[in-house]
Amino acid sequence: MDTVKKLVETLIRDNKIMVCSLALLSRPPATLLAGRTAKAKENFCAVSTKEAFEKLKVRYKAIELDQLENGADIQAYLAEISKQRTVPNIFINGKHIGGNSDLQAGIKEGRIQRLLTEVSLVPESESSSSSESPVPMAQTPLASEDKPIAQGKSTL
Repeated sequence: MDTVKKLVETLIRDNKIMVCSLALLSRPPATLLAGRTAKAKENFCAVSTKEAFEKLKVRYKAIELDQLENGADIQAYLAEISKQRTVPNIFINGKHIGGNSDLQAGIKEGRIQRLLTEVSLVPESESSSSSESPVPMAQTPLASEDKPIAQGKSTL
């Protein structure tokens, strides 16, 4: 668990926006909601969270827990430190924001844009959502130097 603890703490510390979620199912979002299963709702929320950050034109790091060999351990440690057992689990500048509902409410109220501006992720003039294309996100595997920390795919 020490390896997982160090990994999670490093990811939260080194990424201004950290999203821990589950990989998307092969079904489109509308179908996800119709399924009404907890996993389907979590996957829909992950899509919604990522789309929200893209609309805000900010880079974020996302890891898909169900694609990592130690994903269950990571999720267990996240639940321990955040008191939130569901995903997505979102951190901005090291602060736990909550899940997708918390993010969406914060955006609606302007709290997230203010927080992003405070941590220099969104210039003052661009702190509100826009219809322009999002900032591209780089693809980076989860690895420490040459040694992989976790097996599986991750996205950024």
